[in-house]
Amino acid sequence: MLNDIFMSLLTMFVLEPMQAKLGAARAPVAVIEQVAACGQAGIPALVQRAGGDLWWGATTVISVAVGLSTPQSVLATAHPSCPAAIRAAAPYIAATG
Repeated sequence: MLNDIFMSLLTMFVLEPMQAKLGAARAPVAVIEQVAACGQAGIPALVQRAGGDLWWGATTVISVAVGLSTPQSVLATAHPSCPAAIRAAAPYIAATG
């Protein structure tokens, strides 16, 4: 049950904002798909980490929610495929402010 809560929170505060910014910036489909693949691989890894370290999970979600951390910085560490996806998405995310 706790993993489901972290899955929802991480998806809502990390993955969805990035996808919304990419859509608003009219990023190429390849970049959007790369970020989506990163999210599919990375969010479960983040959930597993949050389940093992509740303090990390709570502070990470809160930090992103209040703007102390960016969704990109959290997702970039989630899976080996994520840094390349975040680099490809960075210009489009920056363009949306």
